[in-house]
Amino acid sequence: MRNIINCATLFTPALVATLSLASGGPVAMAQGFCAAADMDRFDQAARIIPTTAGSFAAVGSTRDGLFGSDMTLLAGDGAGGLAFTLGVFQAGSFVAGHGIAEASDGGYLAVGEAVSLGGTEAVVARVDSTGALVYSARIDLGPGDSSLNDVIQLPNGNFVCTGSVGDHLLVLTTDSSGTPLMPIAVSAGPSLLLRGNKILELRDGVIAIAGEHLKPVSSFTGFDSSSVLVTLDPQLLLLDVQQITHNGGEQTRGVDVLQASDGQLFVLEQRLDSAFAFISRFTATGTVMTTELAPPGGKFEPHAFSLTKDGQLLIVGNDLVTNGIAAKMTTGGVFVGAQQIHVPDTVTDLKGVAVFSSGAAALFGDSTRSLPGPGNGLSDLMVAATDPTGRSCCGTDRTMASREFVAGISSIGSLVPVTTGPKVPLSIRPLGTLRNLCR
Repeated sequence: MRNIINCATLFTPALVATLSLASGGPVAMAQGFCAAADMDRFDQAARIIPTTAGSFAAVGSTRDGLFGSDMTLLAGDGAGGLAFTLGVFQAGSFVAGHGIAEASDGGYLAVGEAVSLGGTEAVVARVDSTGALVYSARIDLGPGDSSLNDVIQLPNGNFVCTGSVGDHLLVLTTDSSGTPLMPIAVSAGPSLLLRGNKILELRDGVIAIAGEHLKPVSSFTGFDSSSVLVTLDPQLLLLDVQQITHNGGEQTRGVDVLQASDGQLFVLEQRLDSAFAFISRFTATGTVMTTELAPPGGKFEPHAFSLTKDGQLLIVGNDLVTNGIAAKMTTGGVFVGAQQIHVPDTVTDLKGVAVFSSGAAALFGDSTRSLPGPGNGLSDLMVAATDPTGRSCCGTDRTMASREFVAGISSIGSLVPVTTGPKVPLSIRPLGTLRNLCR
């Protein structure tokens, strides 16, 4: 493991020195920070979060050929390197990480899934601030497959996770150590699928979950998909399941949710039939306004967004070709600017974004390069940082076209019981080195 070399040919030392992620702290990541965390054969990114120490923590997966995969956790050290990288694994299973939350004690809870011949089951892994394992479990929530996609910690120290179990959206609480307490499920009705992808605690204590509603159409055409916003009160009693629909019947999936400083709620949607970004805004009058964002003549598959220091939305994803995309727009739906993020000789995809108190941001993704032979490839996790204006040393400017329209909304859903079955502990092992991506 080694620290990252700043892109000195692109940015002056004075500029780099001012782009600290923590106000008054060390230069953890500056605009010239662009690095790969080389874990194993094939790495995939999932989520990144800012930490209270001014650095970052992230989760994904590391696959070694056909024999299994680890849930991968990595945390920055605040000085341009990694504090730890580790893999959570179970022999004979493909374990993947989808979400991560920082705990009040400086540790982390990561969530995901484990896939084996017996099916897919939810996974939780709790580590302390040094990366030492506190608790881990593969949880039987049957009948049906289960998975966890995101997690937050509540003020009382407990964690709340979301994902899916069978055909239902899953909400699972754990205690501060990560030990599961109470699972509940939200149903959209018989033969309908509901999944939770991103969870957020609002300022009034309400829990908001962005997800998707899947309705079987036929054995030939598959499913109709639409985004949903699920809300639960602070006691986790269901308030509403709001299905977001669009005038053209577009197929969408809710992948992220955030609340602006003025209280407005935003849901980031993937438009599945055309690979555009939809950003739906819930106004104070109850109207839902959707902004469509895409490069002229191109694609934009979004994965995550965050609020910038100046109150704008920073949205990350890919163009379905070889480039990651980081785009900015106002909370009023006006496009501000975008950058194309590309690691040379790879296919780059941005999966997450974390904005820090200085205004700088960390863009988290994976970069895949081809190897000789059919179907061969090698993928690394990557972290690129931007300055407070959103510019990265790996990026070039790109234009976007946008339009705004009114979306429809309807209420669906009810709670159904879930029981927690056996919990199987998992193991951890160290992973990872860093290498510079700037050329």
